[in-house]
Amino acid sequence: MKLSVTAKRMFLVIGTSSVLIIFIGAALYRSNEIFAFALGVFLMSALNCAKVIMLERAVMRAVQPKDQKSAKGHIALRYILRLVLTMAVLVLAAYSGHRSMMLGAVVGVFTFQIAAFSLKFFLQRDEAKAAALNPPLPPES
Repeated sequence: MKLSVTAKRMFLVIGTSSVLIIFIGAALYRSNEIFAFALGVFLMSALNCAKVIMLERAVMRAVQPKDQKSAKGHIALRYILRLVLTMAVLVLAAYSGHRSMMLGAVVGVFTFQIAAFSLKFFLQRDEAKAAALNPPLPPES
């Protein structure tokens, strides 16, 4: 499976933000509860990586000109599936018996949003690099 540059960047940001969240949690907890917290963050981050793959596949299928009517239904179905999977991990964390695991899963939800918002800055940086490498041509007289 070949992933786009955007998906790879999202994986990088999800992993980096998850590690950062776990380090912050370790500084705050200072007890054995950090393991449950880290497990919650890890579970949600793994799900977020799966959601990135699902999102990329849904977009690629929607862009293909084969059948536009089924593309709308496919995108809606994938959206609901991503929400159900998120809810399933949150329910699993809630029934684990550890409040720290639930907190870790809830905080882990935000790694997907952090990755999505960081794409804007990656895009701006790439555009600036492209503009520096390819200066505009002078007007012809």
